[in-house]
Amino acid sequence: IDYNDKDISACMFTLWSEIQASFGNRHVHELYGHFCELLINKNSIANNVFEQSVIQPIFKEIQKKAITRHGMILPLLSQYTAGIYCSFPNEHSYLIIALLTTGSAFNKDVLVDLHTAKIVDYLVEDGFIQKTFTDDDSVDVLKEMMQVRRLGLQIIASLNVEKDANQKAVRLIHILIEEHAKESKRKPRYHLNSSSHLTKERCWQSILFVICNVLHENKLDDEQISDLVDAILNTLTRRLVYEPRSTVHEPTAKLIAIDCKQWQKFDVIIEADDHLGYGGAVSSVLVVGMLFCISVKCSQFTSKLIEQCIRLQQSNNFLIRIHAIATIKKLYSYCLTIPALKKKIDDVFPFLGRHVQFSHSQVKSGNMGRNVERVMGNLLFSYCSDVIQDLSLTSIFRTIPLSVGGKEINLINEELLYELYEESFDKNATSSCFKFLSFETEIDRFYKLKTSKEDDKISRDLDDLSLDEPTNVQQKITPWIQDSVIDKKSCEGLVICASLIDKANNLGGITRTAEVFGAESLAISNLSILKSKDYTSLAVTAMKWIDIQEVKAINLQKWLLSMKMKGYCLAGLEQTTNSISIEKFDFPKKCVVVLGNEREGIPTNIISLLDVVLEIPQKGIIRSLNVHVSAAISIWEYTRGFL
Repeated sequence: IDYNDKDISACMFTLWSEIQASFGNRHVHELYGHFCELLINKNSIANNVFEQSVIQPIFKEIQKKAITRHGMILPLLSQYTAGIYCSFPNEHSYLIIALLTTGSAFNKDVLVDLHTAKIVDYLVEDGFIQKTFTDDDSVDVLKEMMQVRRLGLQIIASLNVEKDANQKAVRLIHILIEEHAKESKRKPRYHLNSSSHLTKERCWQSILFVICNVLHENKLDDEQISDLVDAILNTLTRRLVYEPRSTVHEPTAKLIAIDCKQWQKFDVIIEADDHLGYGGAVSSVLVVGMLFCISVKCSQFTSKLIEQCIRLQQSNNFLIRIHAIATIKKLYSYCLTIPALKKKIDDVFPFLGRHVQFSHSQVKSGNMGRNVERVMGNLLFSYCSDVIQDLSLTSIFRTIPLSVGGKEINLINEELLYELYEESFDKNATSSCFKFLSFETEIDRFYKLKTSKEDDKISRDLDDLSLDEPTNVQQKITPWIQDSVIDKKSCEGLVICASLIDKANNLGGITRTAEVFGAESLAISNLSILKSKDYTSLAVTAMKWIDIQEVKAINLQKWLLSMKMKGYCLAGLEQTTNSISIEKFDFPKKCVVVLGNEREGIPTNIISLLDVVLEIPQKGIIRSLNVHVSAAISIWEYTRGFL
């Protein structure tokens, strides 16, 4: 075929259109396979014009369809790798990226289908049911995506046996870094397990795989290492600037310290004061630095990192503070295991031991303590040995992603990874493409043991929960039970007067609190405010379950006098010379609590009508509370007097 002929290009697009129209036909898969052979081969892909004008546009359409239809992308990429992988990687970076990052985040409906299919498979395997139906298309799509990624890893592993493995490996790393940069530019902010996150994570996983498995044997010269380190650190620096919310969800932190023993270059990142306002990014850098210290055992760099952590413990960013405390604790405990390193660190920081003990005593309880313990429970902190030294095929593609919140459905399953590892051995089983990367190491076994203990604890807690006894589990979804056990008389007689309040959101919060505690009635200045979005966003549906009456501010004096005639005590919330502390006041059963305006409080003409003026004791500098908070405190003080 002459791929320079324009008629051939037109013919390929016509064939593609016919194939798309025939997707419902059971013979279309065979036809599609032949189409892939015509589209992707050594001659077609070597023709730049044909490749750009025909292959790339059709491939983009195939990628879109592959998200919901199985059997689309695997035949095409299999054809590519089978025909020209000997020149891998080359200029066809979009195909290489597809091999290594294929698989987008599934929506909730697809996730339900996949989880249901998994449960069915378990039931079939255990003999409880017989499978009399075929898998849903989404299940086949997931399996195909996993096979594509396995194929990509197989091609990378084969680089070990090639003469120019160094050049190809470095070129591949730069292709992946460029893809990461493109995705960052396209979407700087993203959520965990989103499509953007998965693409970036898989880029770093592939780079880590190349460095661990290929470049260990094929050592680079100093210039190549320097260029590689610069490219990786530049990417990390860009993340500090453009992705301020980025965290250690990507394996970036594990990547930097592998063969990049040039700590002087990495030192620039640690001292990047310009970026210290970004909590997530700085936390990532601290974790990277900690792993780097443990890997290279450089006392000079360790000292600089400890110095930064001591300073960052005083940061006004909570995330930075807890990571700084956790990093110092980890580094100090690690130094204790290496006497020579500990001696050097003690010479620089003779107070470090006391500092760590003091920090621990200050944060061992409360919110700070819980969060520091949570960080210390992360795999990167809790693992006692060198994470970098113990990296394996499983840890790169499964253990580390799972430890930072990755979903099992987005990862290559363990069976496929093991098949890939086994197939890498030659026929005589004397060597493997994975010469410097084991299938599983101590870090994987440590994580499995850690998670199994956590699962056992959850199981024991569930076993200890006696459902035969009355509990408050899911109490809100059984209102007919609540109606029979709640003492409706506890707040009967409490009326909240909010006629002086202007803001809808404050009124919405007060309505919800009053309804929750069973107040008798609520007075506001205008009933039309019940339709306001600001009101309903806080009140939700509370206005339906409490009596609300309209009392205009100009009529408030008259209304209060009428309530007084009915036997109600009038209590106002205000700070005056004669006000008494609210916890010292015994609320009568029939009581109207008058709330002041957000800015002006309760006017003097209303205060003169009140039986008592109450104030909430305060210790801070700011001498006022939000009116919703004040109302909630007063309602609770009233309620607990009648419990």
